[in-house]
Amino acid sequence: MTKKEQFQKIKSSILKKFPGATTQVDSKGNYYVADVNGIDILNSEIITTAKSNRFNKIEELEEALNKILLVPHSSTVFEAWQKLELALKSVHIIKVNSERFSDEKIEQKNDLH
Repeated sequence: MTKKEQFQKIKSSILKKFPGATTQVDSKGNYYVADVNGIDILNSEIITTAKSNRFNKIEELEEALNKILLVPHSSTVFEAWQKLELALKSVHIIKVNSERFSDEKIEQKNDLH
């Protein structure tokens, strides 16, 4: 598979989850994939947390933001889409395994003995 074919496959997969996603360029000339609102999909958790009303003090917000990893933008368009694809797959794997191996399920299994 050529690099162009790989890119088209990755982009097609992501566009199914984020219709209208586009490649954007930051002020440093690096690339990222943005949703239809122009928000960096990889780093959208930062924006969601910052806009959240669940914090009573600025220190609580700062603490929450410090726990979120900032994914750097990419030097190529291909890399930007590739990073997003990898991140989405990673989130899916973590979610599936977290549900499968939840504390409740493990306790239930141990209680059967």
